[in-house]
Amino acid sequence: MPILPKVFILLICSHIFNLTAQAGGWPQPKGSYYFKISEWWIVSDQHFNNQGQIEANLVQYGYYATSLYGEYGFSNRLTGLVHFPFLNYTYTQLPSTLQKQSIWRTGDADIGIKYGLNFNKPIAWSASLILGFPLGYNEGDALMTGDGEFNQALRLEGSGGFRLKKNEGWAGVYTGYNRRSGDFTDEMIFGVEAGINTSNDRLTFTIRLDGIKAIGNDPNATSVNPQSLFSNYKEYLGLSPEIALHMSPSWGITIGAGTAFYGKNIFASPSFAVGVFHKKGTVPVER
Repeated sequence: MPILPKVFILLICSHIFNLTAQAGGWPQPKGSYYFKISEWWIVSDQHFNNQGQIEANLVQYGYYATSLYGEYGFSNRLTGLVHFPFLNYTYTQLPSTLQKQSIWRTGDADIGIKYGLNFNKPIAWSASLILGFPLGYNEGDALMTGDGEFNQALRLEGSGGFRLKKNEGWAGVYTGYNRRSGDFTDEMIFGVEAGINTSNDRLTFTIRLDGIKAIGNDPNATSVNPQSLFSNYKEYLGLSPEIALHMSPSWGITIGAGTAFYGKNIFASPSFAVGVFHKKGTVPVER
């Protein structure tokens, strides 16, 4: 079965990627902000095993996350970041008997800062420190809304702007290291991004290629559960497009999805996301 056209993967599961998704390598200008309330959901009956192959789940799994994401410019170089899945619903269901178990809980939260390393340059470089707090429920097996470990991620990102006819666009790259507490393996994080504003800035198209590489290899670790969003030793490489419709200069909606080229120890099924955002000010894309 070809993976690319049929299999979508959860890119939000490693929630550190939410924390620099809106502004790229540019910090928010002083006093500017971007806030979004979003809904993400997945219903999965298959997963990538620790060899990268797709297998059927023992039970059907569903997860719905309502999250707040925000950026605020404390200065022209320093931006505060937050991501909090404040309402999460997850369930498991046996397909043969329709027996269902479910819970409502909060999820793991992220708080971070982004610092602009240069200013008014063609390529904007920034560094981010992101702390992940284990506020989610992690006592179950598949019924979990967090992994129970404390993340400390450092991320370096560079972005540049361009013009395509009358449309403004940008492109960027990032790399970083995520240190995880307990028995969880550390991770290398990396990705590229490109976007363009069209229709007199009414529509924004963004596409991202994100990846995680686990440091070390221990498929027999007790915290490895490929039929979960919060497994240890998870890896992926996935492509995620997003469309933003600007209803006004300060309000808009987003629609997104993602498709996986490769994965290990993580679900492999269609996922969807919608959101409503409010912003003040514009991130300066230098050219």
